[in-house]
Amino acid sequence: MVLLCVSMLGPLVGLPWLTLMTAFGIAVVKALFVAAHFMHLNIEKKFVWYILLVCLSFLLLLFFFVAPDVMMEQGRHWQMLKHD
Repeated sequence: MVLLCVSMLGPLVGLPWLTLMTAFGIAVVKALFVAAHFMHLNIEKKFVWYILLVCLSFLLLLFFFVAPDVMMEQGRHWQMLKHD
């Protein structure tokens, strides 16, 4: 119920950054719940959690270093696709 209330807080306030922060925050918390309970990481050794967190941090680094280039529309090598 708490996660539901927090996820409804962003759109009710009307701030786009708060909506994104609550949405992604809830997604991270739910992903941790799924990893802990359904992937049985809560009964594994702590080393498995460290491996998971290292892999996720590398994924985030890759995303944040590649995203500016992908999201940039201007450039010499970009071609815009025309939809008919």
